[in-house]
Amino acid sequence: MADVVYLSSSVLQTICQGEWKGVGLKGFLIGDVSGSSPRSVTAVWQSNIIDVNELKEDVDQCLAHFPGGWQVVGVVIVPQNAKSIKSIQDKDQGGIDRELEEVLGAFDTWLDQLGLTRFLCLCIWQGSSTSSCDQHAMFAAGEDDVSNTKLSPDARLNSKIRMRLKADIPLLVSTESNKEEHFRMVLDRELVKLQNQCSSFVFGFFDNSVLLHQSGAIVGSAGEDWSSCEDVYKQLMEQEGQSGVGGSKKKGAAATFQVPVKVSMMRMVTAESSNSSQYAPIIRHQTGTCKTTSLSLPLDVLADVEKGTSLQDLAAILASAVYRQIGALFESLKVYTQKQELHTPEVFHFQLSHLDTPLTVIYPLGASEEELEPERQILHRHLCLPMSVPLLRRSCSGHFLQQTAPAGYLLNTHIGLPNPPSM
Repeated sequence: MADVVYLSSSVLQTICQGEWKGVGLKGFLIGDVSGSSPRSVTAVWQSNIIDVNELKEDVDQCLAHFPGGWQVVGVVIVPQNAKSIKSIQDKDQGGIDRELEEVLGAFDTWLDQLGLTRFLCLCIWQGSSTSSCDQHAMFAAGEDDVSNTKLSPDARLNSKIRMRLKADIPLLVSTESNKEEHFRMVLDRELVKLQNQCSSFVFGFFDNSVLLHQSGAIVGSAGEDWSSCEDVYKQLMEQEGQSGVGGSKKKGAAATFQVPVKVSMMRMVTAESSNSSQYAPIIRHQTGTCKTTSLSLPLDVLADVEKGTSLQDLAAILASAVYRQIGALFESLKVYTQKQELHTPEVFHFQLSHLDTPLTVIYPLGASEEELEPERQILHRHLCLPMSVPLLRRSCSGHFLQQTAPAGYLLNTHIGLPNPPSM
């Protein structure tokens, strides 16, 4: 039996209408492979993948734009010649195997790098009577086999619980040199230092009345009965006086707004020592002149998790998403640093009809939309978005996370209505 993969018609159209130049391996598929429901593809990311053994940097750069809980589940391939296309069209398994192996190499390397047991391969190519890549076929590759998959545009995505983590991380950068290269080296060093602290982060819920350690341990009486993310969301619904993931009690109504679970973040500054030997602290004092710059890094991380996700897995998802966003914030600092003046980065979230998952973008504070146009064009190409519509301007962001628009207009007409009388 063929595997079933959810790929909505809007996402498939976005992929097919992208500008895919050349042949071979051309990008990543973003989606979900967890749970018992069919695997899903929710977005695409064009990327020049050079070395499969060094995918981490490419994957982290890609996933920093998507909520935690989503992952790279496969790749996009443009067949190399007419013979390869014919093998796919004729379902010639031998020809398909040869094409994928020639483009991808050993499948077990991909499985190891992506942490999957099977990964998806979407082959796209141009039809004879159109300029878009409207011909496609999907395969699932394992260590020893390649199987056809059935695309299901009507299948529903797994019910996800959305969480939003917001925190400010103080950053202090000191440098003794006026050279830009040295300043960037200092930023790289601070990035490594901060990312190494991710294992000590603790996540807070409900005004920090419940704390979640990365081991999955819970501190706080309000969360002592929690066993999964569904318990967290049920408690939020009880506090909001709502029911259901959509925040609406109306029967048959589609979910139009899900209240995100608010998450805070703290760092454990003390830890139990695994070594019985204790040493006196060493203090080094160095005299000289240096330039010090301080700012606050504004973390704003989304995570979409299944109801049945364990608390330990939730902590791992949040920590991984924080790790990636810290890297993206520092990348923005390095790109927009001028004369050692740091531009505070800002985080924006977008919900586009071309994708089935939110998109996160970081822009520097104070930069105009005209200055950011080249960066937006690069993102449009990565995501196969149309170049004729400005979808990623600041003014287009964030409304899907709010109940009202910035001007006060109601976004969800069901919010605030009294419950219907009982029969």
